[in-house]
Amino acid sequence: MKKMKFLTACCILATLGSTAQARDVIHRWCPPEEAKPVEVVPPVVVEQPVIIPEPVPVQPERPVPPPVRQIEIAADALFRFDKSGMADMLPEGKARLDELARVLNEEFIEISGIALTGYTDRLGSESYNLALGQRRADTVKAYLQQKGILVPISATSAGESQPVVQCSDSLGREALKNCLQPNRRVTVDVSGYAK
Repeated sequence: MKKMKFLTACCILATLGSTAQARDVIHRWCPPEEAKPVEVVPPVVVEQPVIIPEPVPVQPERPVPPPVRQIEIAADALFRFDKSGMADMLPEGKARLDELARVLNEEFIEISGIALTGYTDRLGSESYNLALGQRRADTVKAYLQQKGILVPISATSAGESQPVVQCSDSLGREALKNCLQPNRRVTVDVSGYAK
């Protein structure tokens, strides 16, 4: 009987030992230290390269050029026919230039420059007319400077190259000279801002 008790005890121990090994992870019958954690695979993140666009070079703003105001003065009002010096200026011409100097001084906030162009009629040679137009523009420039206009002034000649009227050669000398009168002029281009 002793043997029987011993065998029964061994069977009971064997049964208990085998049940001690039974596990159920779902119902958590196993101790936590023995539970294997579920492996979580992190999502694969593919990093896109950061594209930084190259900066667009900033173009400096170009200053807006000042508006140009053109004033035309008949050369016959300024000078005697075929003349160009200061002593050859007519009283009406001086009065016109005095008025121009007043306008420039009083009606403009800023003047960046003045361009004078002398024109002639077609009577005379081309080279003579270019020189006459230049002398007239130079005289007007000197007169304006004497009146206190101290901005940059350019003086050029177009001679007979840009007529505003065409007249027939069949006219007599005086009639032709009178017909061509609009071609004899000095233009004053003022670049600046009026008040």
